[in-house]
Amino acid sequence: WRDLGWEDWFTKYGITPFHLTYEELDADLPLAVRRVLEFLGIEYGKPVPSSVLLRQSDAVNEAWYTRYLSEEA
Repeated sequence: WRDLGWEDWFTKYGITPFHLTYEELDADLPLAVRRVLEFLGIEYGKPVPSSVLLRQSDAVNEAWYTRYLSEEA
């Protein structure tokens, strides 16, 4: 995801960006939310709820992904 243009811009303006990937959100949403809140300096005294969303991908998505990777090679 790293884009040197963004990295240069953040450095130029003395900004430390918060890095969070989709995979981190997917693996543990409450932890990801707590990390964002901590980064922003926000204290949240309650437990962060888990996502109520369900994964919608299935074997068809996996087949498309595999085909995409094979065609890009």
